Amino acid sequence: DFVFNLAGVNRPENPEDFMKGNFGFASDLLNNLKKHGNKAGIMLSSSVQATLAGRFGNSEYGRSKKAGEELFFDYGKDTGASVYVYRFVNLMGHSRPKYNSAISTFCWAVANDEPFTVNDRSTELEVLYIDDLVEGMFDLLEGKEQHCEFDGVETVLQENGKDTTIGHWEIAGVLSMKPMPTYPNGFPKEVLDAFCKATGRGVLCNKPYSGTEVIEDYGKQHMETGDLIVYTSGDSVFQIAAHEDIVPVETLYEYCHIARNILVGEHAVGRVIARPFVGEPGHFTRTSGRHDYAVKPPKDTLLDVLKNAGKTVIGVGKIHDIFSGQGLSEYVFTTGNEDGIEKTLEYMKQDFEGLCFVNLVDFDMLYGHRRNVDGYAKALTYFDEKLPQLMAGLREDDILMITADHGCDPAYPATNDHTREHTPFLMYGNPVEPGNLGTRETFADIAATILDYFDIPNPLEGASML
Repeated sequence: DFVFNLAGVNRPENPEDFMKGNFGFASDLLNNLKKHGNKAGIMLSSSVQATLAGRFGNSEYGRSKKAGEELFFDYGKDTGASVYVYRFVNLMGHSRPKYNSAISTFCWAVANDEPFTVNDRSTELEVLYIDDLVEGMFDLLEGKEQHCEFDGVETVLQENGKDTTIGHWEIAGVLSMKPMPTYPNGFPKEVLDAFCKATGRGVLCNKPYSGTEVIEDYGKQHMETGDLIVYTSGDSVFQIAAHEDIVPVETLYEYCHIARNILVGEHAVGRVIARPFVGEPGHFTRTSGRHDYAVKPPKDTLLDVLKNAGKTVIGVGKIHDIFSGQGLSEYVFTTGNEDGIEKTLEYMKQDFEGLCFVNLVDFDMLYGHRRNVDGYAKALTYFDEKLPQLMAGLREDDILMITADHGCDPAYPATNDHTREHTPFLMYGNPVEPGNLGTRETFADIAATILDYFDIPNPLEGASML
């Protein structure tokens, strides 16, 4: 068996129907395959508009297609089925004019001496001949993937992860060959039984959930029973929420250590996360006492290489938790973006030679996951206001790098999880020549650049950008 999902909505009267017709249909299709245990290979015909880049930045059609892609990728991880997502450019050939083909419409108008309208003469169309598409579909039946050769257009392949841990490891020069385990149906009985036995407490929820909604829905029951709220997300995480009056924060941290020791082997999730909260039913709020317990990197990272070479390696924010403290000379936790920026400015006044690695968590935790566009915009504005101060604090040979470890689009409606997308990278300082570095192959180029800057041999992945 093989399934081609060629259905889609591209010209609805109501823009909301894009999501219903594309994301909704894909969801129904995959749920039915799961229901009947059919693990046939499956292809989704998507669109370059799913990049949401350039002229496609505000494309509702593109957002609906990207949402469908996310479903397909998650389905592949969950079931082990072979998943193929092809982002098509404009199709031409065997299509009637004045419908959905600019090429057919243009040729028909010229042949019939009819007037036609070009909305933007500067737009360059990349086209795919329909017979080539059909040939590619036959190739898929034989297990042959097709890769697009158009400049600026890529065939979308399943990624090995889009979570915090894998992203930071790759920035530090270590690539992950397989995604970390996720649990769309909750954690298995053997994991929870071991956890309950070790903690002496029961478990509530055990399913993917929003962090703010889970305490509203289960917080009262947790306070009445003392059972721990255990939940996950689309990422590789085991999260434990507890009210500070019921479970003291230090005890919650102990429970996280217990979970971390249980979650090994096939269940080695990327992070175990403590999520303390306070308040009364209907008015619960999470505190800044979050603590992450990450799986240890599989080998030495950039941090280890720098430290072993005698350099100072400073972690600000979640860096210590993400790398399990490995490779750090010193570290400091933060309460949010503003605190993280202030602590970074303080470190910039110190005399050290090495790396100050900073994570500003609010973009992801407070605004990205909660799909809070206004809050995200305000956080970016605040960062922009502080950026001149950060730049002014650089010494003559310092380099400032700004990037992200994964996407978390606050305007993406399909899920509240991380999104697959390109991330920006900016590099500034006297040693840096101005210019466009283009699209890089891997985050690991950052690690390679830092080692090149310090003239340290690179045992990691990536290529220097200096």
